[in-house]
Amino acid sequence: MTPEQLRRLLDEKSQAAEELKHWGLEDPLRGHANLVGMAQAGIPLDLLAFLVQQLRRHLPRLSDPDMALNNLERFVSNSRNPLGLAALWQRDPESLPGLLQIFSTSQYLSDILVLDPQAYDLLRMTQGQPGSRQA
Repeated sequence: MTPEQLRRLLDEKSQAAEELKHWGLEDPLRGHANLVGMAQAGIPLDLLAFLVQQLRRHLPRLSDPDMALNNLERFVSNSRNPLGLAALWQRDPESLPGLLQIFSTSQYLSDILVLDPQAYDLLRMTQGQPGSRQA
């Protein structure tokens, strides 16, 4: 998806609703609001276009794509550096699917990550394995 196509998707709710239904979303208008929220949080259109391609591929495979997208937007909006997050997901495309899986299956863990976005770095460094208490 090009930045121009993304701009149209963000500007036109009806076009967005049709696209987002293919992602498995039950509430495409809320999904549209989530994408707009991530753009407003500071993710530039070129990086958001890359993220949209990732979401298009991964959301339909999740148990609750609506929950995953909503929690992702909350996570991005609460992070110190949304641009840095989007750049990370572009550099390391394998880091996003695991996060989406958490956001889709556990509201409790999602809330922890939203409240403490730096915990995501620890999660990535340990690859989800338990760490020592000293760390």
